[in-house]
Amino acid sequence: MEHPDVPGALAECRSRGCEVDLDDVTYYVGGETILSRDDRLGIPRWEEAPFSAMARNAAAISDYLKLPNEHVVEIGRRISI
Repeated sequence: MEHPDVPGALAECRSRGCEVDLDDVTYYVGGETILSRDDRLGIPRWEEAPFSAMARNAAAISDYLKLPNEHVVEIGRRISI
């Protein structure tokens, strides 16, 4: 299974003549925070607990894409289930 390396791909583009300054690149990634609904209209607690645990323990997309932490901006939202 391949693992993407976005900075590596940009470095390869740079070696082929693309004018990219890797120190000036900013990566934007999205993230979600899972919340419980207060009005009891969401999914049952027994379904919510494992779903929330899996979401909380999932690997960060910036780690998966091998993005340098000092160049990452995460835009998040809250999702009530």
